Amino acid sequence: MNEESFYFYMVTDKINGILITGITDNLSYHIKNRKEEKIGEFIKKYAKRRLVYYKKYSNLKDARLKQKQLKEGGRNKKMELICKKNPYWFDLYKDIEYTHCFS
Repeated sequence: MNEESFYFYMVTDKINGILITGITDNLSYHIKNRKEEKIGEFIKKYAKRRLVYYKKYSNLKDARLKQKQLKEGGRNKKMELICKKNPYWFDLYKDIEYTHCFS
């Protein structure tokens, strides 16, 4: 059985920097491309390469709903999520890169 997964994520350039949200079905690949600046001019211009938050969903609808709720809730809601899961704003990419090797 091939389980489909979607990820809601937030990236930034620095602690308390501008937060960019997104949804992808391949988080490791997507963040790797961000780090290597292979995703377009917006990424190159704003260089949001630090993955500070992500959550896995079993369907696209739920991931999109989460993104919509956070956009409507503003920056404070995003900050609450990050500070709860990742209070030191570490780059979580190494965690997903490592676990991806064993999935």
